[in-house]
Amino acid sequence: MPAAPTLTTPRAILRPLGTTDLDAVHALWTDPDVRRYLWDDVFISHAQAGEALATSEQNFAARGFGLWGIALADRGTLIGFCGAQVASGGDA
Repeated sequence: MPAAPTLTTPRAILRPLGTTDLDAVHALWTDPDVRRYLWDDVFISHAQAGEALATSEQNFAARGFGLWGIALADRGTLIGFCGAQVASGGDA
């Protein structure tokens, strides 16, 4: 399967997330304002974030989809994410 592309606009970069993004993703996912909506205010450990990113890398390689990071083009700062995952128990 071909590598997932990086999409760039004048203001933003959309690129596949991977385990190299762990610290930035964990910081985003544990921000209280993000956590309260994304994780029902449950703290996500560094290890859990790493597992999610490793699974995303596997899904990109095997299925062509996963989690995408949204970063500011001028600074590269991660400001969000989007994407698709296999549902629990799913074997899509």
